[in-house]
Amino acid sequence: MELHELKILLAKYAADSLSAEERVLLHNILENPEQRVLVEQLLEESFLSGEYTSEEPPQRAARLEKMMQQRLRQHEQQDLPVIVSYRRYWIAASIAVLLGAGAYLWTAQRTKVPTVAAIPKVILPGKNGAILQLGDGSEIVLDSMANGVIAQQQGAQVVLNNGQLNYNGKGQTEKASFNTITTPKGRQFRITLSDGSNVWLNAASSMTYPAVFDSHERTVSVTGEAYFEIAANADKPFKIKVNNREQITVLGTRFNVMAYENEALIKTTLVAGSIKVKALAATNDGVIIKPGEQTQLPQQGNGTPTIVKQVDLDPVIAWTYGAFNFDNLSLQEAMRLVERWYDVEVIYENGIPDIKFAGEIDRNVSLNELLVILGKTKLKFRIEDNNKLVILK
Repeated sequence: MELHELKILLAKYAADSLSAEERVLLHNILENPEQRVLVEQLLEESFLSGEYTSEEPPQRAARLEKMMQQRLRQHEQQDLPVIVSYRRYWIAASIAVLLGAGAYLWTAQRTKVPTVAAIPKVILPGKNGAILQLGDGSEIVLDSMANGVIAQQQGAQVVLNNGQLNYNGKGQTEKASFNTITTPKGRQFRITLSDGSNVWLNAASSMTYPAVFDSHERTVSVTGEAYFEIAANADKPFKIKVNNREQITVLGTRFNVMAYENEALIKTTLVAGSIKVKALAATNDGVIIKPGEQTQLPQQGNGTPTIVKQVDLDPVIAWTYGAFNFDNLSLQEAMRLVERWYDVEVIYENGIPDIKFAGEIDRNVSLNELLVILGKTKLKFRIEDNNKLVILK
């Protein structure tokens, strides 16, 4: 097969548009050692090209190589399965999935059994996308919008630019117009607020905020998970209400808030600067934390935030640079990450296996590729219709 023909075949596979005959052809190509080497080379080019990430190729390669060395050093003395997302591992996982895509067809074709309905489903990773609700209640699905001005709010322009929403201009503040941006499962999004603060929303999250902040304060409400880079303004503190349970007050800083309702704790982790965290129901002033520290507040009850010192920041912010960090996560904790990003329902068929993970994996691989890598831990699973991931004991 000519090189350009093979590239077309792989591109059609990535777009999930292969015919049954083409899937069999791809499987047969991978069984040929010489052609398989060529496929691996093409996959490596795709991996480094940045096709599945916004990082530049040198940054991506350097980050993953550094990640690999760090994880190997950290876990070489631990009795934990080490999962490292570096180039060869990614390629091996991709080959395994490609082989699986055609194996059933190849076998069934030889035995004259109808096959099309049995092609394994490939569940793609999440992507940039969100739903924006404007002040008048109308909604805009940002996934399908072209770049440019998409709305006017309080006199400010709402501009969409390559997966990022920007509120440009000071506008008018006589009557506040509140917007809400929501990321469903399998989506993430970045927004620049009218004061210049940047917010990254993880999957299954939302934020409500004024299109233009007034002259007295900057206040937003969030659910789910978000990473904030707050523009400094000593005269106008920035306040964040979390799940109607917690309030964070900042001047200028970077931090992550994780407050999914199916998690036991609201975790606020400081990367740089200083923040004050208090329970909304509490009468005290709350607690102030330093970089590398985290507050934890129970989702239920009348608890107050407690401080955890010397937190490993990598697992907290890995999602912001396109990775899963599974360090010391139980199977249930890891699968909650999977559910949100791949928009699947995880079912435990025979109880919950006692498995712990370590290491990082790129969030831009398909669920099938991710499971191939997790399978190194002896995890057994199957994918069913309606995006159900069944964990076997």
